[in-house]
Amino acid sequence: MITYADCPRCFTDMEAIDSSYESCCGLIAAMAQECAWKLSPIAAKSLYTGMVTDSGRFRYDSTSAQTHRMAAFLMEQKFDTNDIYRNLYADDFSRIQLKAKFVLKIQFSPKNVAYIYTTKEEVAELDVDLFTISRGMVNTMADIKNVDIWCNFTETDNGVQCELRSSIYNINPIAVKYGGGGHAKASGACVADRETAMNMLRDLEQLQEMIREANEVEVQDSVYEYVTRLTQATREHPLIQLGVSPRGALAVCRMAKAYAFVRGRDYVLPEDVAAVFPDVCCHRLVMSTKARRMEEKPETVLRSILAS
Repeated sequence: MITYADCPRCFTDMEAIDSSYESCCGLIAAMAQECAWKLSPIAAKSLYTGMVTDSGRFRYDSTSAQTHRMAAFLMEQKFDTNDIYRNLYADDFSRIQLKAKFVLKIQFSPKNVAYIYTTKEEVAELDVDLFTISRGMVNTMADIKNVDIWCNFTETDNGVQCELRSSIYNINPIAVKYGGGGHAKASGACVADRETAMNMLRDLEQLQEMIREANEVEVQDSVYEYVTRLTQATREHPLIQLGVSPRGALAVCRMAKAYAFVRGRDYVLPEDVAAVFPDVCCHRLVMSTKARRMEEKPETVLRSILAS
C-alpha cells in the first residue's frame, strides 16, 4: 500500500505511508526520484495531474516546498500542463450560465458565512440534476474575500441537502452533528427542513468564532520544543515503524491550543500538550512488525513516551 493518508492500522504486507505529502501521487513521485526510476511523459503527466487535483491546484494547506520540488521533477518530462488544466477546469457555456445564476443567489450570515439556498421550486425550474446543483455549485463561493466557510442548501424530496466547505477550518463535526460526514474541509449532510438547515448555518458561525478565538491562544517556544521532542521520540522509538510527521506535530499544537481555550486560558501549558498527545497521535503511528507481534498498542507506547 502506498498512501499519504494517516492510517489507523496496518492491513497489507508492505506499506509506504507518509502524511507529509499532499497526495499519493506526490509520494510516488518522490519514490521515483529517490530510486532513479525512468518515467515516461504519460506517467509523469498522470502523477502531476494527481498532485494538482489533490492539492487544489497547489492551494490547499497540505501544499509545501516538497510539493513544488516534486512537481518540478515531473515537469522535466515533456508534457503539456495547459492540456491538464483545460481538461480539468474548462466549462461548457451552459454550465458557466448556471454558475452565474448561483453567484447571484449568494447570501451572507451575520458572521460572514456565505450560503446559497435553493428551493424545490427553483430546482424544478433549473432542469438539471441535484448533484450539479448541490455539490457542483457549492464552490461558486470558494474564492470570496474574507469568507472562510460556505455552504450550499438544496431542497429535495427527502429533505435539504447540505454541502459544507471551508478553506481553513474543520467543519466536519458540524456535518456529523446533523447525521452527515465527509472530510475536514468538505462535508455534507441531509436535514429535515429549512429551519434545521438554518440552525446548521448558525452552528457553523459559532464554530468559526470559537476557532478564531482558540487560534489566538499563545504558545511559547518552550512548548513548541516540547512538542518537537515528543514527536521526534515517536520517530526514533524501536516499536514504531512510522512516527508522527511534521503535519501531525502541527495538529498537536492546534489541539493543545483548543484544549487550553476550553479551559478558559489564553496560553498553552505542557500539561495541555500531554493531555491531547495520545488522542491526536495514536492513529498516526504505524507500529513495527515486532510491536504487532507483541500486540503492543499505540496508546501504551505514546504514554511511555510521555512518561520518559
